[in-house]
Amino acid sequence: MIEFNFYENKFLPVSSHSLWLNSKSDVNRKMASAAPPRPALVDKEHSRSAIWKYFGYETNEHGKPKDTSKPICKSCYRAVLTKGANTSNLAKHLKDRHPDLYKELREVGNCSHFNITETLTKTSVYLVHQGSFAVQEGHDLQRSTLTCWAVAVYICMDQVPVYTVEKPGFKQLLEHLNNRYALPSRNFFMHTEIPALYNETKEIAMNHLGRKTFFSCTTDLWTSRATSTFMAVTLQFVTETWDMQSWCLGCIGLNSEHTAECLREALEEMIQEAWKLDMSYMAGITTDNASANKKAFQQDFTWVPCFGHNLHLAINKGLDIDRVSGSLSRLRKTVSAFTHTLGLLKQQFSSNSDITVLETVKEVLSPVSSFTDALSGEKHATLSAVLPLSWKIFSTLTVEEGDSNLKRQLKDNIREDLRQRYENNTHLQLILNTATFLDPRFKDSFVTLREEVKQNLMVSVNLLEAGGQSQQTSSPDDKQQPAKKTKSDLKRLAEEDPLTWWRTHETTLPHLAQFAKKYLCISASSSASERVFSTSGLICSARRARLTEEHIDMLVFLAQNLKVAKQL
Repeated sequence: MIEFNFYENKFLPVSSHSLWLNSKSDVNRKMASAAPPRPALVDKEHSRSAIWKYFGYETNEHGKPKDTSKPICKSCYRAVLTKGANTSNLAKHLKDRHPDLYKELREVGNCSHFNITETLTKTSVYLVHQGSFAVQEGHDLQRSTLTCWAVAVYICMDQVPVYTVEKPGFKQLLEHLNNRYALPSRNFFMHTEIPALYNETKEIAMNHLGRKTFFSCTTDLWTSRATSTFMAVTLQFVTETWDMQSWCLGCIGLNSEHTAECLREALEEMIQEAWKLDMSYMAGITTDNASANKKAFQQDFTWVPCFGHNLHLAINKGLDIDRVSGSLSRLRKTVSAFTHTLGLLKQQFSSNSDITVLETVKEVLSPVSSFTDALSGEKHATLSAVLPLSWKIFSTLTVEEGDSNLKRQLKDNIREDLRQRYENNTHLQLILNTATFLDPRFKDSFVTLREEVKQNLMVSVNLLEAGGQSQQTSSPDDKQQPAKKTKSDLKRLAEEDPLTWWRTHETTLPHLAQFAKKYLCISASSSASERVFSTSGLICSARRARLTEEHIDMLVFLAQNLKVAKQL
């Protein structure tokens, strides 16, 4: 028999026996062969994630992407719904339908880095090709390329719009500084110079963050003027020289539904795919108390609720008392009362009872207000101070003789709400106790789970030592020495600055030092990621509301990290 082969475009002989054995599959193959040709796909422009190697966009008659919200798999040609720069659904498609490609994706390294020499070379070639300046005798090409680089740094660090380079005043300024230099267009900065600066800064960060370094993360959500939702991710770790270092990994766009699965996938995409980090070295993640965050991170990770958010919620619990909430409501109305008559103002406060209530609230909250920002720093250990600071707050809120009923109720409500947020979580209590125990400033003064912490550290240290001695032979007496040494090590923690103390004692306590880096790098507050969105709000201003998610990610990353990279 003769059969037409659609793939080779010719007739080929086929045996009757094989055709009889495979008649059903042969019919299916013919039907598939007779199907319309596969659509032509075009790659995503300016993509930084390796996952776009496996997806493309169907083109229109002009060769441009027809629908950027539906990338098409290059293997099965299925459309996968996505939004902006979010690739969570793309990764899920590969994991479910093409596990071999998904495994390949996980093994691909980050190869899209530029150093300053490559950046200068690319910029120089672009400038010469575009005729951005006339090459005159004595003119230094490198000076012009460095000027372009400096302009890009100015745009990102000071969070000014990219169209600043096209404003007459800015052009006149640069012309006055160097009349040989012709400023390129904003498209050059947005699509060439800023992406190169992004890759250069990211490479610096990755070089400082080792592959096997314990790190912690903070996350927070933010909605832009264009109603696009982003999740900011910051990373904090202790360097080899025992310095606390913090980086903003970037902002990733989310789908409209902020489910726990979506948040978890976005975090894994940022850490594993974009930064090629091992999630097993993530010591903890700090977020606010949103239910989606708890569901997303509490089960498989060490989830730490933001101390500042917990304190804020506890204070609100005290302010929910009817007498207090009523007085505060009337106080807020005085803003409009001042714009009317004095009589209206007197109606708002008809008696001295409201004044008494507000004075009581002030007396209770004034000592607590100084604690709200105590754990929001990024350059020092904060998790180990949660228990001591909580003890201080509880002492401040202790009911005393002579307290009025309102003051007693305020103190009780705030204290009990804050206590329940920590004491009802057994795993969190162990983490907090361990971090405090490893901080030489506190030792076990505020540790309530002393035996559990010591036992946990003993087991962990012995596991490390057993792993290190697996290829060595030693006597039974030698095997008992590490455990005895560990017990003595746990008693030698002195009352000093934690990171400075561990820097000088790392060689004498090598195993405990590893756990100190693990627990002391965890942040007690999510304020680091909250500060990212203060930057995002300045970048996504009313005049810049149409920035793409990819450009927002780059600009926020550079605004947060350029100063850090400059200091290294």
